[in-house]
Amino acid sequence: MRRIACCWRACGKPWRAGVPGFARLSLYHPNQKLRGQIRNWNWDELCFSRSFQPVNGGQFGTRVLRAATPTSIANTAIRTAEELIVREVNRGALRDAMAAALRAGAQGIVFFRLPDSTPSSGWSLHQLGHLQAEPRLIVQKPADSEALELSNAGDGDLAPRLPVSDKEWITISSLPSPSKSNVPITLYAFGASKLASGSEPLPG
Repeated sequence: MRRIACCWRACGKPWRAGVPGFARLSLYHPNQKLRGQIRNWNWDELCFSRSFQPVNGGQFGTRVLRAATPTSIANTAIRTAEELIVREVNRGALRDAMAAALRAGAQGIVFFRLPDSTPSSGWSLHQLGHLQAEPRLIVQKPADSEALELSNAGDGDLAPRLPVSDKEWITISSLPSPSKSNVPITLYAFGASKLASGSEPLPG
């Protein structure tokens, strides 16, 4: 991106830099040929599925998942050994790209595409305006309910967490038990769907 932005520095007309803000889910045959892009998917189908094995460590917002058993995502049949490429824009890389474009003389930044309620739209609009912000999770028990609520009070989105292995469990938070025994309880989640900044509490 820095090299591309430098090429535009000599442009004598006003210009804006277009940067990606969306997530993409691509399906490949075992022979590495592209089957196509999966649409209308959601993060829960990926984060909570036990049918996939991670192939790489998720560098630069890209993770490769190989199907260990036949399964489906968004009504798309996936056969054993086929691979999903999960691409999501890395916030740090996006921040650097935007800074490089502005230094090169860009009059502004255009996101493709603007976020909406679908998982493929990527980070929330609030997160795009606060790329350095991190999520701040709060677990609480309302006085009028026996359920626990998890909400994001920070300015950053809670990124989807794809498991590194099928044994990975992620500790979210610990808090005193509401019972009389006062034994601390801990919430665990295998993966996590995206929880946008300022989002409403999720029931536990």
